[in-house]
Amino acid sequence: MESLHEAEIRAGRLLTRSEILNIVAGYEGVPDPDDLHSRGKEMSEGSAWRGNWLVRLYERVRERGYDSVTAFAEARPTASWADLADELGQDIAGVQIHDVMVDEAVRDHKVPRLVRGSLVRELWERLPDGWPPTLEEPHRIKVAMALGSWSACAPFKYQERVDRAGDILMANPPPSGWRPQGPDDELLRTLLPDEEA
Repeated sequence: MESLHEAEIRAGRLLTRSEILNIVAGYEGVPDPDDLHSRGKEMSEGSAWRGNWLVRLYERVRERGYDSVTAFAEARPTASWADLADELGQDIAGVQIHDVMVDEAVRDHKVPRLVRGSLVRELWERLPDGWPPTLEEPHRIKVAMALGSWSACAPFKYQERVDRAGDILMANPPPSGWRPQGPDDELLRTLLPDEEA
């Protein structure tokens, strides 16, 4: 069963909104969302993949006063994907939030902002005290795990840019304690600038 990320790799580009909806809705021979598995929650943990999870996700963010999943998540720029999902209920998975945000970012031409925001979330989750004073063990592994998780969830089209930005951070570490507060952090905008519309 192909994930959205795998479908992007196969296509060699970001998927369009309709392609994503076709995948999650089970059209064109693609499996039903009930058959998919979450990276963040197992099927037994709240049935995140049962029913029309896309409609459920949008209903939950609208109940909280947001018109998009991105607006909901950006109001909590340092929360992990799992924390965002938990806030919306046990039947929502972090990967669902991320995948819908990718779709919204593609539509709104804001993928670099989404990618920067994803790094913020990974850094806050994996480096709670901020950037370490050195990149010697055990700090190096923690930083590599944060950057690796960030790279793993980056849209295919941006993979090379994300890998290059991670290499720059490892070669020229930011100051000890650095913890970006959101996607508009000056260093992050230097590493991954917005694209011209």
